Amino acid sequence: SQDTLTYGIYSTDGMFQCYLNENDLEMAWFYLNESREFINKQEAGKVKEDNLTKHYLSLGEYYVAKDNVKKAIEYLKMAEDRFNSETYFNYTNFDIELYTAYGDAYLAKRDYDKALEYYKKVEKLYSDRLGSPPDKYCLEGFYETYNGKGEYDKACRYAELMYEALNESYISQEQQYATYMVEKYQNEQNEEKISKLQERKRKLLYVVIIVCVLIAIFTLLLISIHNRTKKIEL
Repeated sequence: SQDTLTYGIYSTDGMFQCYLNENDLEMAWFYLNESREFINKQEAGKVKEDNLTKHYLSLGEYYVAKDNVKKAIEYLKMAEDRFNSETYFNYTNFDIELYTAYGDAYLAKRDYDKALEYYKKVEKLYSDRLGSPPDKYCLEGFYETYNGKGEYDKACRYAELMYEALNESYISQEQQYATYMVEKYQNEQNEEKISKLQERKRKLLYVVIIVCVLIAIFTLLLISIHNRTKKIEL
């Protein structure tokens, strides 16, 4: 179904991004092709076209990592042209990812001024749209670009922002882990309580059964004694 294909595209694109970030280009290429297979099977229409635009961006990112800047920019331009022709696009913050990839491409080409032009676009979008500094990939781009230009004071500024972002990310992860451990402990405590209650319930059931058996034996014994007494009287 179309829903299955959409899920396949999102999942394979996610795997592509993971392997790209790990610089495992062989596996990144594998999942990029898997994603294209799902896109090819989709029904013609806007959803398919938007997925294809996103795919061209991913190809651009892949070729940046492969140091094939010329091919990377060709795919990024295709993605940009298709994106700009739309009034509505299915992917949130697509322009941020696109401009970051452009910045990375021109950084790899050592065209530092052009790289800065795109990183600054990303920085502005983060500030205007999200009210925050750019993500670590853009910050790294700023740092490497200013370092390449020999503007070390600005490079240091972005290195500090990278450090702050790393610390915030670490603190956030620690908070999430602490929350997880508290919830896990509470769940374990609840499971322990439930287990104890079930054990008590089982023990109580055994007691009831034993009492019932004893009552039955005692009743049979009384009946037997009563019958013997009757016989003696006769």
